[in-house]
Amino acid sequence: MPTIGFTFYDGYYTAISRDGSGLSSFKAQQPWSGTLEYILNQINEPIFILDLKKIKLDNKNDAKWLLEEFLCFRSVGATGGIENEFATKKVPECI
Repeated sequence: MPTIGFTFYDGYYTAISRDGSGLSSFKAQQPWSGTLEYILNQINEPIFILDLKKIKLDNKNDAKWLLEEFLCFRSVGATGGIENEFATKKVPECI
């Protein structure tokens, strides 16, 4: 079964408030240089699909960083308003 994850560079998102008041809108924390969102934003494509399964099958050295390195990227989940929206993990293990 295919799994789809998404990320974004900036804007707002809707999530459950930590104070128990239900759904709220939250301003996304700005990515900094070196985060996955920052790197992908540099491509300057408004919408694109990154097929991690295909990247793995192609087994090209110049793309291994995306699959094998620990990268800092947005990891919000269902709850918003957290102090640091970014975590350092391996991307394929989270999607």
